[in-house]
This record gives sequence, structure tokens and C-alpha cells, in this order.
Amino acid sequence: MQLQVKCNEQSWTFRRPLAELSIQKIVRRLPIRLTNLPNQFTLQYEDFDGDMIDVTCDADLQTIRECQFDTKLVTLYVQQVQEGGFKKEITCNRREYRKEHIKQLVSQQVMELIPEITKQVKQSIAVNDVQNKIETQSINSTALVDVKESKKVVHQGVMCDGCKIFPIEGIRYKCAVCIDFDLCEKCEDLGNHQHAMLKIRKPEQTPSIIVTAIGDKPDLPQGNTLRAQIAEMVQKELDTSFPQSLEISSIQQEQQHLNTSTNPVVVELCELLRIRPEVAQTLIELFPSQSAQEIMEIVGDDLEYLNSLQRSTA
Repeated sequence: MQLQVKCNEQSWTFRRPLAELSIQKIVRRLPIRLTNLPNQFTLQYEDFDGDMIDVTCDADLQTIRECQFDTKLVTLYVQQVQEGGFKKEITCNRREYRKEHIKQLVSQQVMELIPEITKQVKQSIAVNDVQNKIETQSINSTALVDVKESKKVVHQGVMCDGCKIFPIEGIRYKCAVCIDFDLCEKCEDLGNHQHAMLKIRKPEQTPSIIVTAIGDKPDLPQGNTLRAQIAEMVQKELDTSFPQSLEISSIQQEQQHLNTSTNPVVVELCELLRIRPEVAQTLIELFPSQSAQEIMEIVGDDLEYLNSLQRSTA
């Protein structure tokens, strides 16, 4: 025997049989199943004579069961009253309540763990950043060392006059004024030497002769002396290199070439590129705003171009 409760147009049938229900269970379940349940109500049962009988206790339910033993469905009607009867209980679904309670517990635990989780994440990020920086620096340092080691060139038989290292490795700096004075990279970086230094990357770039011309300045009286010495050396070279039988025009032409070679840029180009003075002069005319070192970097690797210039000025 099943129990059905009607409230106006709404109704609800309990799944449990009437024998397992009590009036307390029925009243407790109605607010959940019937949305239009009044705040104060009574439950009534219609007997065989059509009279409405109040159902107020479990004994009334037992009477209904005994009178309607051959009926499969018994109906109770909800009637709103001002006084007496049952009061609507504000309850909620147990399952929904458990879900909400579990959510609250989980949310509370998560909120408690958030500071610790945030701290651990920050520490992990910081550790990863440090490790990445260390690895990057290590890789870069290794690469730089490898590149430097691979680019180091040994200048055999040349000693640094600063730190006395022998032989010089890497870039060699040769004084353009002093006789047989060389420095390594570290000593040259100190900037203690007073004269200009010639930068030599490879041993094959070492010049056989360095001619330094110092301009005529009041504070450099040695300029005129050096010019006189250079002119004397040039004249001796002319006297010993050319026989008296040569024509005067030929001697004047060679002397003009040698005089041109006293130009420091021409001389430096001749030493760096192993070319004749007239070829160096042609390069200076092609690159008037460039220094000898810059011209060497531009055309130094182009051997075919240099050879063509040598042939065209021969």
C-alpha cells in the first residue's frame, strides 16, 4: 500500500510503503517534495462516507491501513489552517546538504593550502631561474673559451716586453717607433706604452720594415731629424739600387714612387698587403676616408683583386 499526498494541484507519492512511514517522516519530507506547501497545514483523509478525517498521529495511519487493506493507493490531502496542525519545517535535501558541506570543507582546505602552495611555486620558479642562468652562463663561457682557444695564434720567437710571456699568443702589438718592442693583448690593454702600436693578428702579417714619419711640429724637434734620416736612407737606396747608366727620367720616376712610399698610410698598406707603393696609392685614392687597417679589412682577402691592381699598375 502506497501513500500519496496532494496539495492543490501538486502531489507526491512516497516510494516506501505506508507501513514503513510515520507521521513525523511524512511531515518532514513534504517541504522538500511540495513547493506550494503552506506554512501551517493539516493532513486529512476521506473515508467511505466522504467525510474528511484529520490525520494527526501514527495511530491514525494505522487505522487507515486497517480500513483500506485492499487498496493499493491511499491519498492524504493538505489543508491550510491558521491555528493548530503541522508547521512547515525549513529543511533541505540531505544529499544537497552533504554536497554543499563537502564543497565548503574542500574550499576551506584549499584556502589554507594556497599560501604554502604559492610559496613552493615561487621557490621552484626561483630555483629554475637560477639553474637556467647558471646553465646559460656556463654554456656561454664554454663557447667563448672554445672560440678564443680556437682563434689563438702563436707568434713563434716573439716575447712580450711587458709581462715577458714567450711566445705571444693571440694578437701581437708591435711598436711603430721603438726597435723590437712587442706587447701581448693584456699588456696593450693597460695603455702604458706611449707610442702607437701596430696590431698583428697573424704571424704572416708581420712587416719586415716599419717607417714612421713624424710631422714638423714645434713640440717635436725630432721630426725634422727623422725626415732628414729618411731622406738620406732613400738617397742611399737610390744610389745603390740603380746604376748610373739609367736614364734620369727613370730614376726620377722611381724616386717619386719612393717619396710616395714615405706616406705612412702607403707604407703601412705595403707592409700589410705586400703590395707596391703605386698599388697602395691607388687603394688610397679609391678609399680616401679609410685608414690602412680598414682598407686591409676591405680588400685584404680579395687576392684576385689585388693581383689585378698589381698588373694594371705594373
